[in-house]
Amino acid sequence: MLSGAFLTFAIVIGEFTMAALLNKPAFGPYMQLLGANRAYEPAALAVIAFGITWGCLGLIQLVSRFQKSAPPKA
Repeated sequence: MLSGAFLTFAIVIGEFTMAALLNKPAFGPYMQLLGANRAYEPAALAVIAFGITWGCLGLIQLVSRFQKSAPPKA
């Protein structure tokens, strides 16, 4: 679980860096820009994004649970 968290952290930091350097609109730079002027909105946005992520993970688990497993190949 810890290695997955570190891998996710590395991907997120890479996405933020590339989006900030390329000056493209993305979620990370938007939160940073919003946080420069306000206190509570970035935190609320992070909690909402966290909830959406957990919802998507739950949906993936549901879909994979009901998916037929392929027979093993010999």
